[in-house]
Amino acid sequence: MVANAERILAEALKLRREERTEVVDSLLRSLDEEEGDELDDEDRGQLHAAIARSDDQFRSGAGVPAEVVLDRLSKR
Repeated sequence: MVANAERILAEALKLRREERTEVVDSLLRSLDEEEGDELDDEDRGQLHAAIARSDDQFRSGAGVPAEVVLDRLSKR
């Protein structure tokens, strides 16, 4: 770790637990914002639609038991 990061870490460790939690949360969110994703609006819409369909299937009881899925996967 570079000296500047070590100094920042040493200061951060002096904060109260709640304050350290806020710092960690902010740092993690900043990583997500930097990386982003490669989805365009159409792909993102399709992803959200697929998630909604899966949620609807799960809530209606139309899901497949994990044992069945794992058995199918092991036979591939």
